[in-house]
Amino acid sequence: MFRTLKKKDIRINGRRVTADLTLSEGDEVAVYLPDESLTLKPDDISVSFPSTFQTTPSHEAYEPREIYRGPDLLIVDKPQGMAVHAGARVLGTPLVDLLRERYGTPELTLCHRLDQGTGGLVMLAFGRASLEAALDLMERQRLVKTYRCLVLGVWDAADAGSDGFCTRNAWLEKPDKGGRVFIHDAPASGRLPVCTRVRLLHTWDVSGAGPVSELEVELVTGRTHQIRAHLSWLGHPVLGDGLYGRNADNRRFLETDGGKVRRQQLFATRLLFQGIEKNHRLAYLANRRFEIEPKYTVRLEGL
Repeated sequence: MFRTLKKKDIRINGRRVTADLTLSEGDEVAVYLPDESLTLKPDDISVSFPSTFQTTPSHEAYEPREIYRGPDLLIVDKPQGMAVHAGARVLGTPLVDLLRERYGTPELTLCHRLDQGTGGLVMLAFGRASLEAALDLMERQRLVKTYRCLVLGVWDAADAGSDGFCTRNAWLEKPDKGGRVFIHDAPASGRLPVCTRVRLLHTWDVSGAGPVSELEVELVTGRTHQIRAHLSWLGHPVLGDGLYGRNADNRRFLETDGGKVRRQQLFATRLLFQGIEKNHRLAYLANRRFEIEPKYTVRLEGL
């Protein structure tokens, strides 16, 4: 464990830490293990916490909540910190495995991804035909995914259209190694176009911390980390994002419980089915809207 700390392979609330950090109730601990450690059994790993420290989130706070269940699709509200699928660096039961067990449906399949640190709506399909129908809608932009987030600074909406949205275009580079993507203003080999629509909802001037804007975001393209990377490149990183933002900026803010900001303030809040043909497998979902409120944890006046 000390070697892991020395290599900075332990993160608390998404940030690399040192051995002298004091944990608080509700902190999320992620340990990144080398490949050779994957042969270890659970009993081979020992981590000690003070007896008064609650290491497991409450059942209510960490269980995905069912929003819709039909013959083809399942939509749930995923809690922040839960991975949607298994991976070499994922600890705990991922969302898709948990839901397969809950509903007794091993064929349940993710229709799209959602970052582990992002909370909100995730759609899954009951079987291959249902999955193909959902993917068809997404490819033809018949399914609109909307996010809400808190970002640093005041968003300039001077060029907003009649619907209140500003359209921002750029190019995204995703290196073969590492989990970070990079945004550029010009095309080049290996770069993919990104298009993000942004609408300003609210602004606050947080005493001692600076201005914050709440944005509604629609993805025209769906790239890895698109919202977080694109907004940061535009000068408005998501509050609490330790990868594309600056921890020094995040530390100026407090959560509603008085502690430091532990999570990125980004949520997938709406799925809208639109323009579906009458003979489509999912035609019965035409014009259906599924929406939740973001569970922001940052203390903001008037929020």
